[in-house]
Amino acid sequence: MKIKMTKVNLLQAMSHVCGVVERNPTLPILSHCLLSASEDKVNFSSTDLDHSVASLIPAEVERDGEAVIPAMTLYEISKKVPADVPVEIDFKNNQVNLTFGKAKYTLQSLSSDEFPPIPQPHRISRFEISAIQFIKLIDTTKFAMSIDETRYMLNGAYLHIIKNSLEKKCLRMVATDAHRLSMSEISNPDIEAIENFSGIILSRKTIVELRRLMENETPESVAVTLDKSLVSFQVGKVTLTARIVEGNFPDYVPVIPEKRDVFFTVKKQEFVDVIGRVSIIAGDKVKLIRLDLTAGRLQISSNNENFGSASDEIDAEYKGGPWYAGINSKYLLDVAGQINSGVMRFYIQESVASILIVDPSDNSSLFVVMPMRV
Repeated sequence: MKIKMTKVNLLQAMSHVCGVVERNPTLPILSHCLLSASEDKVNFSSTDLDHSVASLIPAEVERDGEAVIPAMTLYEISKKVPADVPVEIDFKNNQVNLTFGKAKYTLQSLSSDEFPPIPQPHRISRFEISAIQFIKLIDTTKFAMSIDETRYMLNGAYLHIIKNSLEKKCLRMVATDAHRLSMSEISNPDIEAIENFSGIILSRKTIVELRRLMENETPESVAVTLDKSLVSFQVGKVTLTARIVEGNFPDYVPVIPEKRDVFFTVKKQEFVDVIGRVSIIAGDKVKLIRLDLTAGRLQISSNNENFGSASDEIDAEYKGGPWYAGINSKYLLDVAGQINSGVMRFYIQESVASILIVDPSDNSSLFVVMPMRV
């Protein structure tokens, strides 16, 4: 194999495939990427056996072939290539010779026969989603994914079809770590046409890599193809393939409080600012703060036996009786980061019951936070 390409194309391909490369893999081959050259294109691919990425880029192909190259090494080299200087990669005799300008590198290669095949789903369902809408689903929900890898069904997000109150299909994404929940949905004619799809759990790594690829590629739409165990996402000229998380996502609907008449509304930026001031005292782990609500006023306080106490207050639209709750301040700030308007609305019950938070201007998303004892 002998190819020549621009720095821009090489760096772009390596940034795509290095996202799934394990830093300390159990198999040495998994720290490498496979380059497959033919005609005027090179396909870069990498895998961790559960997630795979393939990126197709244009190149001058002098000699067809394949080469397996240490992925992070090639990525770091590609960053150092001067702008507008072509890069030549020549693979022969189990060695990769890489040159640009007067710089020369010799890299050891593994056999391409050892590289794991990249699986592709046998098409059961295929549909396309607007990239802008898909990004909204991910950004609105990903912060609530569990980081506890032992709870693998929560260590990701649930993408599924539901029917709304108007009996129209919606594509909904939900994430929860059992302490908080985020949910967002989209509806359009393309969603209405989806067939043979009920729902899948996407791993945290799948969500993170998919979001990163959409930001780098900026496609108009994302094509989704899946079967019972695999799902692939076509993002521009990049394909991300991932194993679907096995198991059933918990029934989350019963934990979402109803929108009752008891609620309060605050200005988002004021709320964020006062939490930032008060939570300094809360400590680094739990970040526990207390909300005390009376008519027209919300007091936010924190008490830490090691540091002291702090309190502040803001105006709130509220006409009910006194109410209080202890909450992890980080959970509230994460939710506030997904509120696009200047207002946050909290639907409340008794002090130990879950709290429903919404953006009054957006009916497609909601957030649930569980209080803590204070």
